Amino acid sequence: MTPSVLPTGYQPYGYYDRGAREYVITRPDTPAPWINYLGQGSYGGIISNTAGGFSFDRDPVTAG
Repeated sequence: MTPSVLPTGYQPYGYYDRGAREYVITRPDTPAPWINYLGQGSYGGIISNTAGGFSFDRDPVTAG
């Protein structure tokens, strides 16, 4: 959904909302995939723009 009034800096896939301090994605079919890491101490998770991901308790590289 495209906003009725395009914000300053609007791009084809979204825009940065200065008030909310976040990038707003208006089209999920972005030209390149991305992932976000969320973590606190030893617990964390990774989620992609296609809703795939995983969570972990400890470093996933060294746990085992």
